[in-house]
Amino acid sequence: MQVNFSSNPHGKLFPAFFQDVRLRDEEKYLLGNVHEIILNRKLLGVAKVVAVRSFRFSNLNDTFSFMNCGKHAAYQAAMLEKFYVHETKMEADTPLVQVVWHWEEREMELFEFLLKEWWQKIVDAQPNKLPFKTGSE
Repeated sequence: MQVNFSSNPHGKLFPAFFQDVRLRDEEKYLLGNVHEIILNRKLLGVAKVVAVRSFRFSNLNDTFSFMNCGKHAAYQAAMLEKFYVHETKMEADTPLVQVVWHWEEREMELFEFLLKEWWQKIVDAQPNKLPFKTGSE
């Protein structure tokens, strides 16, 4: 099975464990299931589902949203509505899951490239605010 990501602006796919919020799919998001993780049509690697928490759309909160996408819950809610527009209308009781994966295998050369690219965007956006060297000087 595949899990697709269209972007990684918050860098959540870089740690050994990463999470996302998805529509509940009791067959796909089961503990122990292994997924190919795809970012912009590129295979990043294979990860195993290690935790799943069910909740309702109305329970989406800032604490989770900041960790998941780096934005407030209102932003995360709008993102979910846009992403799932063809599958369902987001209602207060729409069932969602918080899924946590652990990388089993990674395409390390691609990860290295993506991490450098991600970090460079941060440096470029705030060149005078970083109190340490990035290695690109």
